[in-house]
Amino acid sequence: MPTSFFFTTNEVQGRMSKPSAEKNLTTTNLQGIYYMTSGLWPILHMRSFEAVTGPKRDKWLVKTVGALITAIGSTLLFSAAREPDSETARNLGISTALALIGIDSIYSIRGTIPKIYLMDAAVEAAIVAGLMSARAVPDDRHK
Repeated sequence: MPTSFFFTTNEVQGRMSKPSAEKNLTTTNLQGIYYMTSGLWPILHMRSFEAVTGPKRDKWLVKTVGALITAIGSTLLFSAAREPDSETARNLGISTALALIGIDSIYSIRGTIPKIYLMDAAVEAAIVAGLMSARAVPDDRHK
């Protein structure tokens, strides 16, 4: 049977062991907190955000992206609280982190944005690794 990046609820619940579900919950919560913090930062204190990430020309755009990242973070936290082994939250977490890795890496390497964004790409890669390792660990009890 071919493996897929995404799984249905029944497949995940049937394949995920309890330690794996706990790892998913922990990773999803950490990602949600990281996104809430990093998303709110430019909204609440642009000056300190720019001190770390460099000056921004379009502050409204930085705040818009911050609001979107905050929305994703809150969705991850609420989803994890309601359904700890949610494949929807996991898929949102993985796809968002992969998108941010791409943006951070490409534009840092091109010199469009400061190299500090490569640190965010590293954090995002750790998030993806955590969520991928938790997504489908076989549990022999379900056989």
